[in-house]
Amino acid sequence: EMREVYEFRYLIESAAIRLAAVNISDAELAGLRSIHEQLKTANQALDLVAATGFDFDFHLAIATASKNR
Repeated sequence: EMREVYEFRYLIESAAIRLAAVNISDAELAGLRSIHEQLKTANQALDLVAATGFDFDFHLAIATASKNR
């Protein structure tokens, strides 16, 4: 069951990434880069609570940049 969840997530996120690559604005790209840096910093500090939040924000930013409703 969990495998199916991850397979579904892979399909959805792959599509979102492809759309975001075409549709992302400069401001969205800058925001995505900022979130990625914060995520890396939180991971290096082993701050799992912050890292989880930044991971969510990162994936949400990609979905938003895809411009897909």
